[in-house]
Amino acid sequence: MLHAPPLGALLRRYAAGTALTCEPVDEGLLNRGYRLRTTRGRYFLKHHFDPDTADPASIARQHRATERLADLGVPVAPPLPGHDGRTVAVVGGHAYALHPWIDGRHRHGAQLTPGQCGRLGALLGVVHASLEQVMRAAHGELLPPARGGHVPRGLGVNAPAGGEAPPTRDPRRDPGLPRGHAPEGRIAPSER
Repeated sequence: MLHAPPLGALLRRYAAGTALTCEPVDEGLLNRGYRLRTTRGRYFLKHHFDPDTADPASIARQHRATERLADLGVPVAPPLPGHDGRTVAVVGGHAYALHPWIDGRHRHGAQLTPGQCGRLGALLGVVHASLEQVMRAAHGELLPPARGGHVPRGLGVNAPAGGEAPPTRDPRRDPGLPRGHAPEGRIAPSER
């Protein structure tokens, strides 16, 4: 049986309401994930379980890098900060993070069209180049100005073939974006 997350203690740390449902997510490699529905929306609750990746300080550094990627326009789902501003909640010796829920489905390679594979490959290149940039900046290195400062449009797997997708939006910073919906051109975490 899966470890049941301490929802009451966790949700008190966020402005996320009261839990209505919490279902394990079957996909995942190192950690446990839960689809969480509360009185205030839908979320992905990540239980950082793997001993090699569960150090709260390391998780917080990864979260800061993810936030910087979002600032560059890379389609990511940054963690939500708690009332104390922290993105990692440690309860009962276990580390957790709360992310916005983005609808989608996990896809395997053979399920992608050649065009989607090309766009996914291009997006992966943007992610790696942007990650190198934000990690160098985190270590105080001077960086050249970002080329355009955003992800080229139309790189999401769900973007129309050859068409332009609207700019990505961050659901934390854009209250007009419905919770649980990926903006056009974004790849849901389950589709990455």
